[in-house]
Amino acid sequence: ASGDITIVAKTSPDLYRTLEFEYSPMPIHRLEIEGDNFTVKDNSLIKGYINHGNLIINENVHVTLDDFSIRNGSIICIGDATITFRKGTDIIATEHKAAGISIGKEGTTVNLNFENGTHSIASEKGAGIGGGSVSFRFLNKVGNIIINGSDGADIRITAGGGAGIGGVSNSDEGRHCG
Repeated sequence: ASGDITIVAKTSPDLYRTLEFEYSPMPIHRLEIEGDNFTVKDNSLIKGYINHGNLIINENVHVTLDDFSIRNGSIICIGDATITFRKGTDIIATEHKAAGISIGKEGTTVNLNFENGTHSIASEKGAGIGGGSVSFRFLNKVGNIIINGSDGADIRITAGGGAGIGGVSNSDEGRHCG
């Protein structure tokens, strides 16, 4: 990397992003960063915080999120995926019409496994989990959603522009779930 470096106190969460990946002895490039998007390319354990950005999960990837938060962004699944939520999770999609967790194209399946803790997933203008009106503009339908919760999992899903789980409103840009 090149350019200027600014050191900011970690008490200012709006000014930093931290993602931690579990150690792998193999030289696998698990994460690709482009602008505000973080693309997970291989099975990973992720801890941290994203402010103003998306976590994009490539097809056939299993991601474990441990005490993870996104503000002003969302999780976007490209195709089949498994996401395990450990401890607390806080995903809030604002400022755009994406779902809190956008599901891949029709015919794909996303498995969401919620473990012990409180998990909040919200979208101000799309579905909490499912289709967002601009998430995959080229899709008329998105895939299937399977949700598994363990004892002690407190799952809170809210939406301002569509179903808590499913599609968005009946707008011309609306998307429908499998």
